[in-house]
Amino acid sequence: MEATEPTPEEIAETEATEPTPEEIAAFEAKCQREKDAMKKLRSERDARIITTDMYLMSDYPINNEKRKQWRRYRQHLRDLPGMSSPDLDEDGNLVGVEWPTPPT
Repeated sequence: MEATEPTPEEIAETEATEPTPEEIAAFEAKCQREKDAMKKLRSERDARIITTDMYLMSDYPINNEKRKQWRRYRQHLRDLPGMSSPDLDEDGNLVGVEWPTPPT
């Protein structure tokens, strides 16, 4: 069987180009920003959960339906990291997160 030369298209498909230093720096900055955004989301989420602890105490004076609403709210807060794509704006503020509304 005779070997054939690869076509220019086949060569282009198999050749990987190395990223430029600028592309690497941009990628690393994006990864760090995403990591910082997730850290900020978890910190804010944890603070919101702590403020609702009292509503789950059995001796706190609310009815069972309201207690269930607070449990759902807290669960939604715990699920946020997996349901969100947080980012930071140019001022370092958290964006891209839809916070649940606490029960009233």
